[in-house]
Amino acid sequence: MQKILKVVSILIAVSTCSLAYAADNYPTDKTAYSNNNSKKEPRHYVCEPDSNGFSTCIKREPRPAPPPASECCPLPPSKYAIPMQGTKYNWSFGADVFYMYAEANGEYHQVFRSEKVGGTIYLAQRFRNPFGWELGFSWTDRKPKSLPLVPGSVVFNTVSNNTSIANGRLRLKDTYIDFQAHVPLCKWVESKFILGVGWVRQSLEFTFVPNNGNSVEQVMKYWEGRTAITARLGVGAQAMITKRWGTRLIFMYETMSHIKIRNTPYGVTQQILHDSFSIIWGLYFTFQGLRTDHNAPELVD
Repeated sequence: MQKILKVVSILIAVSTCSLAYAADNYPTDKTAYSNNNSKKEPRHYVCEPDSNGFSTCIKREPRPAPPPASECCPLPPSKYAIPMQGTKYNWSFGADVFYMYAEANGEYHQVFRSEKVGGTIYLAQRFRNPFGWELGFSWTDRKPKSLPLVPGSVVFNTVSNNTSIANGRLRLKDTYIDFQAHVPLCKWVESKFILGVGWVRQSLEFTFVPNNGNSVEQVMKYWEGRTAITARLGVGAQAMITKRWGTRLIFMYETMSHIKIRNTPYGVTQQILHDSFSIIWGLYFTFQGLRTDHNAPELVD
C-alpha cells in the first residue's frame, strides 16, 4: 500500500507542476494562444513628437479579422498553439509510464506479481470535436516472484517431489484502440473520458533453482499464454505546456480477468488475473500545433 501511495504522490506532483507551468506560460485572452516569443499586438494609438516638441497621437486600426472558412478555402497556417477547448487538431504522438495493480487469481499469486510498472507509446487523432481516437501499444515489466517448494507440498494440483525454488515471470503486452471525449475543466485543462478495446498477450517464463526435475516444473513448462480481448474504461485530464507539447494523467480500468492460459492441470482455473487498475502519466507531441479563429470560434473562458 505504501508503494501505491508513493507512486500516486509522485504522479500527482509532476502533473501539478506541468499544469501550473502551462497556466503561467500561456496568454489569457481566448482568441490568441501564441507562444512566449511571439510579437505582441500593436497598440491602438501611437504617439510621436512633432517639430514643436508636442506629441501627436494617431489612431492605428486593429488587425482585420480572418476571413470566414469555407469548403473551397483551406485554413491558412497560423503561429498560434492549440488551445485545449474548441479546436480540432489532427495528429499527436505520445509516450506514457504507468503503475498497474492486477491481483493474481487464486494460487497464481504465488508465482505472479500483482503490482507492475510499464510503458506505452501511441498515435492519436482528434477527428471531430470533442471526439478522438488513439491507437497504442503498452507492455509491463517481468519481475519474478519466487515460490519455495518442498517435498510433499501441493501446488497447482501437483505434489512437489523435491526441494526447489520456482521463479515465475509474467509480462503483459497490450495493443489497444480507445475512443475519447474531451470536456473542458477550465480554460487550460480538459478532462478525458475513454472507452476502448485491448488485445492482451501474455509472456510466461519459469525457472527452477536448482533445476532438479521438480514435478511442479514438469507441469508449469507446458503453460502457454493466449490473446485475450479486454474492455478499457478511463478518465483523466490533459493540458498543453508548450506550443506543441502536452501532458496528461489518466486512471484506467481494464478487464484483465478475461486473460486465460492453456494447458493447466485438471481442476486448476485458467484465469490468472483479476481486473486491473492503472495510473498513467505521460507526454505527447502534436504534429500540427496550429490554431485559427476558423476552427475555434466557440472557445470559452
